[in-house]
Amino acid sequence: MFNGHIANFAKRRDVEIQVIEAGEIGNEYPELWFYAADNDCEPEMMYIQNNDGTLSFKGKLNKSLEDLPAWIDSKDKLKKVICYLSDMLAAEAM
Repeated sequence: MFNGHIANFAKRRDVEIQVIEAGEIGNEYPELWFYAADNDCEPEMMYIQNNDGTLSFKGKLNKSLEDLPAWIDSKDKLKKVICYLSDMLAAEAM
């Protein structure tokens, strides 16, 4: 589900996505960490990549993010989450 197209989609919206490989930080599965483009110190939210390619919510560090889906099973849903994060970050910057 996550590929270069999604990475570019996110980047155009000032969102960076880092792939944390399984075992890299003691994690069992790969994870996607979402950052504000101007702040790569701590992720805004994290999702676990399941064996079937879907994503499961792991956590968020940004308290203003609400109603994040527990499970993402399509590129369209992932794009909606990226747009939501981008909109929230833009609102916080004002």
